[in-house]
Amino acid sequence: MGGFQVLLVFQVFLGALDTVWHHELTEQLANRERQRRELAWHACRSLLYGLLLGLLAWVDFRGAWLLLPLSLFSVELMITLADFVEEDQSRLLPPTERILHTVMAINAGALLVAWLQPLTVAPLPSTIAWRSFDGFAAFLTVMAGLAMVSGLRDAFAAKKPLSMNTTLLPQRPLRVLITGGSGFIGSTLVHRLLGSGHHVSILSRQPRRTSMMFAGQAACFDRIEAIGQQQYDLIINLAGAPVVGLPWTKARRRVLWDSRVTLTRDLVTHLATLPRKDRPVFVQASAMGYYGQHAASSREQDPPGVDFGGQLCAAWENAAELVRDAGYRLIILRLGLVLGTQGGILPPLKLSAHFGGASVLGDGRQDFPWIHLDDVHGSIERLVQNRDAEGAFNLCAPERVDQAAFTRALAKSVHRPQWLRVPATPMRWLLGQMADMLLASPPATCQRLQAMHYGFRHPTLAAALKACG
Repeated sequence: MGGFQVLLVFQVFLGALDTVWHHELTEQLANRERQRRELAWHACRSLLYGLLLGLLAWVDFRGAWLLLPLSLFSVELMITLADFVEEDQSRLLPPTERILHTVMAINAGALLVAWLQPLTVAPLPSTIAWRSFDGFAAFLTVMAGLAMVSGLRDAFAAKKPLSMNTTLLPQRPLRVLITGGSGFIGSTLVHRLLGSGHHVSILSRQPRRTSMMFAGQAACFDRIEAIGQQQYDLIINLAGAPVVGLPWTKARRRVLWDSRVTLTRDLVTHLATLPRKDRPVFVQASAMGYYGQHAASSREQDPPGVDFGGQLCAAWENAAELVRDAGYRLIILRLGLVLGTQGGILPPLKLSAHFGGASVLGDGRQDFPWIHLDDVHGSIERLVQNRDAEGAFNLCAPERVDQAAFTRALAKSVHRPQWLRVPATPMRWLLGQMADMLLASPPATCQRLQAMHYGFRHPTLAAALKACG
């Protein structure tokens, strides 16, 4: 393999890594309404990249004909520069993405020099012919196809209609503090609160990046002390490191504990020092895992589970309970699995189902407590508005389904078969106690929320999945 081919393979690898790791997994750009213009640039670049790779795979350009792929490469370069400008204006890139872009730019320069070398060193007759099929051509063909698929996906994402339902608690402007405002649930809440004219502050580990997510409309800070003497009408505490993902080692459990329990305790301690005119509302996130993964009942008055998840949720809620003594009305949201297109568990499951990977876990009979994101927003609105609403509320849909039924419904929603099953034993070997979150679950009930006469916007799983497109 010549120098040009090595550089091209390296460039393709870097581009694929950037797309998968940053655009899809960590940044999830397709789920961000503010990144529609960036997605449009990505779509143009990926489609052009696919065309260019396809030509290089099957056509041998010599002499002046080298200027044809060079012109396509120049257009791709202009699109990339426009994309860089858009990125800097709309979001704060993580360090790994900036480093990767720098390496790609350096390699693109070397690639361009290697491309032009035949024109300057030993000019050849201007000819164009079909290339013989080999491993290099096969590699470029596959990558061209993947680039085209990525481009079409970004094009569809860029064309998705913007959310029309942008109001939340529209009666009067409120001063709102949100922790975890850059996450899946938090970011959508912030957008709706800002759209309703509320004054929103966000406690975030990355305040500059979070501020750019909301075009500077929200005040962002990274220390509780930065709250100062500011008084808030509503505080929504959603902060917490992801529970599913890394194994629950001792160090990981400490991260999960500190990001929830310690932060909540410190926040409540600070709030207790602030003067209050009215009775503000403190909304505390928790999870259905409060009852323990093997609980037989999940009524709000039931005790917490004895497993790590149950004890983590219980300690999280207990830390928030101290806010009552400071004169706040406390609402605890024991969330089921939240379904939405902007993030959370559904996009990766849906992507897997598109490729026929929808899988029943274990025997599939474990409950799957779920709720649509719209109903999370609606429940928060109803509970905040109702002055009699206090204490814990299970936030899950009234339709009870098990994991196998959810998987079949998901596969049906994307018109794919469901045939895979993952046995429980290897999952327990690989994930340890964390596997219980996937293989067992308390039954889903929402009695207190229904007693508040909340009308679910998506009461059935079929309707929720349809709403998620």
